[in-house]
Amino acid sequence: MTTTPSRRTRLVQRSSSLLVRCRTRIRNHVEAHRAGTPQSIQRSIAIARFSVYGNLAMSAWKLGLTVVSPSLFLFVNGFFTVGLAGAKVLAIRARPVTPNRRPAAVRE
Repeated sequence: MTTTPSRRTRLVQRSSSLLVRCRTRIRNHVEAHRAGTPQSIQRSIAIARFSVYGNLAMSAWKLGLTVVSPSLFLFVNGFFTVGLAGAKVLAIRARPVTPNRRPAAVRE
């Protein structure tokens, strides 16, 4: 006599296999990111470059709003956002584009 697994058993088996597949995909993605595949590095640098423009636009908006409605908090926050954009620019410039190129900050 063959017994078929209950509905709950089949659901648990399916969910556990799905969990194993998700863990494997996440592990592979993390290992690829740690290995620094050129594609993931270039994507991260591109996102950082675009976010600099977003930070500058946000800081302009905050500083403009400070003129309309004077607020010390907005004034300081606007300049802090400018500092964040500057830090991102420095980080992007320090990162070599290719493995053979030295960072701009280290070159003689």
